Amino acid sequence: MLAADDRTVVSSSAANSLPACQADDQFSFSSGYQYIYKSGGQTSVNGACATAADANSAFRFRPNGGGPAQIVLQADNAFIGTSSPAAARTYDIVEATAQRLRLKSTNANGTKTVVTLVPFNATDPVRQLLTGGSSKTWMLDNATDAPIIVGTEGNPLQYFAGVKAGELPTCQSDDEYTFSTTNTLTYNAKAETFSAAAGFTCQPAQSGTSAFTFGPASGTGLAQFVLARNNAFIGTTDASPTERVYRIISIDDKKMTLRAGSGANGGTVFTMKFVAK
Repeated sequence: MLAADDRTVVSSSAANSLPACQADDQFSFSSGYQYIYKSGGQTSVNGACATAADANSAFRFRPNGGGPAQIVLQADNAFIGTSSPAAARTYDIVEATAQRLRLKSTNANGTKTVVTLVPFNATDPVRQLLTGGSSKTWMLDNATDAPIIVGTEGNPLQYFAGVKAGELPTCQSDDEYTFSTTNTLTYNAKAETFSAAAGFTCQPAQSGTSAFTFGPASGTGLAQFVLARNNAFIGTTDASPTERVYRIISIDDKKMTLRAGSGANGGTVFTMKFVAK
């Protein structure tokens, strides 16, 4: 935010510091001069997550002589970036490139708000939920039936239909998997690791870290990540040991379903349910 003099910085948000209910917002502009705001479930109001304020509006693109061109929203309830109403619903286009759109608006008290938008990437909201915007810890959901099933892509429970709720061994159910925005996975096994190689028994802890690459899913899924370190795993030690690929089948702020393995050529896949710590 800028002071009324248009130069003094009053406040600014640090990288990755936006609340999840604001970071997942989508702002779309069409060649037919239609604007759509999608909140993703909630809208950030004065720094707090509140009721969704999704909106559609016509807009005008207005050249401004020697100054910046402007976007003028027509609907009274429409806004871009922040929910604070812009004076006359008008936004100066400070910068417009293939990588970034920066808009400046004037607030009721004369201060200025500058928002920076980037092109939408369908995996960004998934990454936000996975990492919580900084780091987030997940555990196998031992409170549900079939927390791990094993099969093929066509029949995910073909080989193993899973155990009942509460039946995972403690050395597996207490494991913590923390994902960070630095593309690092931290595995905390606590006292022991449940080892498939040792006959599905509790063995000395294999805690560690691994870098991962994150991107679109190859096949079914919202996104996927690939663990870089040999012998790194999630959920169970025999899940995708060579590919180390994990597809995010579904995710929200509390639950996540992962599928380990690409499933290519009839390969084995492990489908696992997780809960946020």
